[in-house]
Amino acid sequence: MTDRLLVVEDDQDIIALLKVNLAELGLPIDYFSDGALACQAALNNDYILMLLDIMLPNVNGLDICRQVRQAKAEQANVILNIDVAHEVLLVNSDVEKIERVLTNLIDNALRHTPEEGEVCLKTSVQDQQITILVCDTGVGIAIEDLEHIFTPRYQGSNQQVDQQSHGGLGLAICAQLVGKLGSQLNAQSQLGHGAQFSFALSQVHL
Repeated sequence: MTDRLLVVEDDQDIIALLKVNLAELGLPIDYFSDGALACQAALNNDYILMLLDIMLPNVNGLDICRQVRQAKAEQANVILNIDVAHEVLLVNSDVEKIERVLTNLIDNALRHTPEEGEVCLKTSVQDQQITILVCDTGVGIAIEDLEHIFTPRYQGSNQQVDQQSHGGLGLAICAQLVGKLGSQLNAQSQLGHGAQFSFALSQVHL
Protein backbone atom coordinates (compact mmCIF):
# COMPACT_ATOMS: atom_id res chain seq x y z
CA MET A 1 0.00 0.00 0.00
CA THR A 2 1.24 3.45 -0.92
CA ASP A 3 2.11 5.72 2.00
CA ARG A 4 -0.37 8.59 2.19
CA LEU A 5 -0.87 11.68 4.32
CA LEU A 6 -4.13 13.12 5.62
CA VAL A 7 -4.30 16.90 6.04
CA VAL A 8 -7.17 18.96 7.42
CA GLU A 9 -5.36 22.22 7.75
CA ASP A 10 -5.37 25.97 7.21
CA ASP A 11 -2.08 26.72 8.99
CA GLN A 12 0.29 27.83 6.25
CA ASP A 13 3.31 27.30 8.49
CA ILE A 14 2.47 23.61 8.84
CA ILE A 15 1.67 23.22 5.15
CA ALA A 16 5.02 24.78 4.23
CA LEU A 17 6.80 22.43 6.61
CA LEU A 18 5.12 19.43 5.02
CA LYS A 19 5.97 20.56 1.51
CA VAL A 20 9.65 20.89 2.41
CA ASN A 21 9.80 17.38 3.89
CA LEU A 22 7.74 15.78 1.12
CA ALA A 23 9.29 17.49 -1.88
CA GLU A 24 11.68 14.66 -2.73
CA LEU A 25 9.28 11.81 -1.91
CA GLY A 26 6.23 12.90 -3.83
CA LEU A 27 3.88 11.17 -1.38
CA PRO A 28 0.16 11.58 -2.11
CA ILE A 29 -1.72 13.86 0.29
CA ASP A 30 -5.46 13.74 0.94
CA TYR A 31 -6.76 17.21 1.85
CA PHE A 32 -10.08 17.71 3.65
CA SER A 33 -11.92 20.77 4.91
CA ASP A 34 -14.81 18.76 6.36
CA GLY A 35 -14.11 17.10 9.71
CA ALA A 36 -16.66 14.29 9.32
CA LEU A 37 -15.25 13.27 5.94
CA ALA A 38 -11.72 13.44 7.34
CA CYS A 39 -12.70 11.15 10.23
CA GLN A 40 -14.19 8.60 7.83
CA ALA A 41 -11.11 8.71 5.61
CA ALA A 42 -8.85 8.24 8.64
CA LEU A 43 -10.79 5.16 9.73
CA ASN A 44 -10.61 3.64 6.24
CA ASN A 45 -6.92 4.29 5.49
CA ASP A 46 -3.61 3.62 7.23
CA TYR A 47 -2.15 7.12 6.93
CA ILE A 48 1.49 7.49 7.95
CA LEU A 49 0.74 11.05 9.12
CA MET A 50 -2.48 12.84 10.00
CA LEU A 51 -2.76 16.57 10.62
CA LEU A 52 -6.17 17.52 11.98
CA ASP A 53 -7.17 21.09 12.81
CA ILE A 54 -8.80 20.90 16.26
CA MET A 55 -10.78 24.06 15.47
CA LEU A 56 -12.68 22.66 12.50
CA PRO A 57 -16.02 24.44 11.93
CA ASN A 58 -18.95 22.52 13.45
CA VAL A 59 -16.70 19.59 14.30
CA ASN A 60 -14.72 18.83 17.45
CA GLY A 61 -11.28 17.98 16.08
CA LEU A 62 -10.20 16.44 19.38
CA ASP A 63 -13.15 14.05 19.25
CA ILE A 64 -12.09 13.02 15.75
CA CYS A 65 -8.60 12.25 17.03
CA ARG A 66 -9.95 10.24 19.96
CA GLN A 67 -12.31 8.27 17.72
CA VAL A 68 -9.60 7.47 15.19
CA ARG A 69 -6.98 6.57 17.81
CA GLN A 70 -9.39 4.33 19.71
CA ALA A 71 -10.66 2.67 16.53
CA LYS A 72 -7.13 1.97 15.33
CA ALA A 73 -6.17 0.57 18.73
CA GLU A 74 -9.18 -1.75 18.68
CA GLN A 75 -8.39 -2.85 15.12
CA ALA A 76 -4.83 -3.66 16.15
CA ASN A 77 -6.00 -5.36 19.37
CA VAL A 78 -3.85 -2.95 21.39
CA ILE A 79 -4.81 -1.28 24.67
CA LEU A 80 -4.79 2.53 24.49
CA ASN A 81 -4.34 3.86 28.03
CA ILE A 82 -4.73 7.57 28.86
CA ASP A 83 -3.13 8.36 32.22
CA VAL A 84 -3.09 12.13 32.63
CA ALA A 85 -3.10 14.35 35.71
CA HIS A 86 -6.54 14.99 37.17
CA GLU A 87 -5.88 18.65 37.91
CA VAL A 88 -6.07 21.28 35.19
CA LEU A 89 -2.62 21.85 33.70
CA LEU A 90 -2.04 25.11 31.84
CA VAL A 91 0.68 25.97 29.33
CA ASN A 92 1.18 28.98 27.08
CA SER A 93 1.62 27.14 23.81
CA ASP A 94 0.12 26.24 20.44
CA VAL A 95 -2.58 23.67 21.17
CA GLU A 96 -2.90 22.67 17.52
CA LYS A 97 0.78 21.78 17.24
CA ILE A 98 0.61 19.83 20.52
CA GLU A 99 -2.39 17.89 19.23
CA ARG A 100 -0.62 17.10 15.98
CA VAL A 101 2.48 15.85 17.75
CA LEU A 102 0.47 13.60 20.08
CA THR A 103 -1.66 12.28 17.22
CA ASN A 104 1.38 11.18 15.28
CA LEU A 105 3.30 9.83 18.27
CA ILE A 106 0.32 7.66 19.20
CA ASP A 107 -0.07 6.54 15.59
CA ASN A 108 3.60 5.61 15.48
CA ALA A 109 3.28 3.66 18.74
CA LEU A 110 0.22 1.76 17.50
CA ARG A 111 2.02 0.91 14.27
CA HIS A 112 4.97 -0.65 16.11
CA THR A 113 3.09 -2.42 18.89
CA PRO A 114 1.98 -6.04 18.36
CA GLU A 115 -1.41 -7.46 19.33
CA GLU A 116 -2.26 -7.44 23.04
CA GLY A 117 0.36 -4.74 23.62
CA GLU A 118 -0.24 -1.36 25.22
CA VAL A 119 0.19 2.28 24.21
CA CYS A 120 0.08 4.94 26.95
CA LEU A 121 -0.27 8.70 27.04
CA LYS A 122 0.91 10.16 30.35
CA THR A 123 1.57 13.55 31.91
CA SER A 124 3.60 14.53 34.94
CA VAL A 125 4.60 17.78 36.64
CA GLN A 126 7.96 18.60 38.20
CA ASP A 127 9.76 21.92 38.77
CA GLN A 128 7.07 23.88 36.89
CA GLN A 129 7.54 21.66 33.83
CA ILE A 130 4.74 19.55 32.40
CA THR A 131 6.14 16.44 30.74
CA ILE A 132 3.99 14.73 28.12
CA LEU A 133 4.96 11.15 27.36
CA VAL A 134 3.82 8.54 24.84
CA CYS A 135 5.11 5.04 25.50
CA ASP A 136 4.44 1.57 24.15
CA THR A 137 5.29 -2.09 24.64
CA GLY A 138 6.19 -2.54 20.99
CA VAL A 139 9.21 -3.67 19.03
CA GLY A 140 11.43 -0.87 20.30
CA ILE A 141 14.32 0.94 18.62
CA ALA A 142 17.91 -0.25 18.41
CA ILE A 143 20.42 1.87 20.33
CA GLU A 144 22.35 2.63 17.14
CA ASP A 145 19.16 3.97 15.52
CA LEU A 146 18.12 6.36 18.31
CA GLU A 147 20.33 9.25 17.20
CA HIS A 148 18.91 9.07 13.67
CA ILE A 149 15.16 8.55 14.20
CA PHE A 150 14.33 12.25 13.84
CA THR A 151 16.11 12.42 10.49
CA PRO A 152 13.60 12.60 7.59
CA ARG A 153 13.23 9.35 5.64
CA TYR A 154 15.44 7.39 8.03
CA GLN A 155 14.42 3.71 8.22
CA GLY A 156 15.56 1.97 11.41
CA SER A 157 16.22 -1.70 12.01
CA ASN A 158 12.82 -2.10 13.70
CA GLN A 159 11.26 -1.94 10.23
CA GLN A 160 12.49 -5.50 9.76
CA VAL A 161 11.07 -6.58 13.11
CA ASP A 162 7.50 -5.38 12.64
CA GLN A 163 7.32 -5.78 8.83
CA GLN A 164 6.08 -2.20 8.40
CA SER A 165 7.20 0.03 5.57
CA HIS A 166 6.64 3.78 5.88
CA GLY A 167 8.16 7.01 4.65
CA GLY A 168 10.12 7.78 7.82
CA LEU A 169 8.66 11.30 8.12
CA GLY A 170 6.31 11.20 11.11
CA LEU A 171 8.95 11.43 13.85
CA ALA A 172 10.99 13.99 11.93
CA ILE A 173 7.99 16.29 11.61
CA CYS A 174 7.04 15.73 15.26
CA ALA A 175 10.54 16.77 16.32
CA GLN A 176 10.34 19.93 14.22
CA LEU A 177 6.91 20.83 15.61
CA VAL A 178 8.08 20.30 19.19
CA GLY A 179 11.04 22.55 18.40
CA LYS A 180 8.62 25.27 17.29
CA LEU A 181 6.98 24.93 20.72
CA GLY A 182 10.33 25.78 22.34
CA SER A 183 10.95 22.25 23.56
CA GLN A 184 12.78 19.13 22.44
CA LEU A 185 11.40 15.70 21.58
CA ASN A 186 13.29 12.99 23.44
CA ALA A 187 13.31 9.26 22.79
CA GLN A 188 14.27 6.32 24.96
CA SER A 189 14.13 2.74 23.78
CA GLN A 190 15.77 -0.61 23.39
CA LEU A 191 15.09 -3.03 20.56
CA GLY A 192 12.47 -5.52 21.66
CA HIS A 193 11.47 -3.57 24.78
CA GLY A 194 9.15 -0.80 23.63
CA ALA A 195 9.80 2.93 23.25
CA GLN A 196 8.87 6.22 24.86
CA PHE A 197 8.82 9.74 23.48
CA SER A 198 8.49 12.82 25.64
CA PHE A 199 8.70 16.60 25.65
CA ALA A 200 8.25 19.24 28.35
CA LEU A 201 6.39 22.54 28.41
CA SER A 202 6.49 25.27 31.05
CA GLN A 203 3.50 25.29 33.38
CA VAL A 204 1.45 28.47 33.67
CA HIS A 205 -0.42 29.53 36.81
CA LEU A 206 -3.36 31.92 36.66
